[in-house]
Amino acid sequence: MNNLFAEEPAKVVKILTKRVLIVGVFLIGSAAVSQDLDAVLGLIFGISVSLLLFRLKLVQSRQAVELGQAEAEKYMRNRSFVNYFIYFVVLFTAFNNQNLSFLGAATGLLILKFTIIGSAIIEMVKTGWQNYTKDE
Repeated sequence: MNNLFAEEPAKVVKILTKRVLIVGVFLIGSAAVSQDLDAVLGLIFGISVSLLLFRLKLVQSRQAVELGQAEAEKYMRNRSFVNYFIYFVVLFTAFNNQNLSFLGAATGLLILKFTIIGSAIIEMVKTGWQNYTKDE
C-alpha cells in the first residue's frame, strides 16, 4: 500500500480536502441537529477559509520552487505572514459577528490541521504494521 504523503502534492491536497469535508459534514450535521445555527455558520466559514488557504499554499509552493533559494525563502515567509493575517481577520470577524460562532470558526480553521495530523498518524501506523508483518 502506498504512503499518502509520498504522492504528488496536488493529489495529497485533493485527498486531504475530501477527508476534511467528511469530518466537516459530520460536525456541521451535529451542530444542525442541536439547532445551533451560529455554530453551523461558523464551521462553514472556518472550513471554507481553511480549505482555500490550503489550496493557496499549494499554488504558492509551486511558485516558490521556480524561484532561487533566497527569493523562495522571502516569498514563502511573506506569504506565511499574509496567511496568518487572514486567520486573524477570520477569527476577528467571527468574534465581532453575532451570527457566527467564534468557537465554530476556530474549529473550522483547525479541522484541516487535525486531519493532516490524523492522516500522518494513520500512515505511520500502517507503515509500521506492514514492516512488522513483513519481518515475520
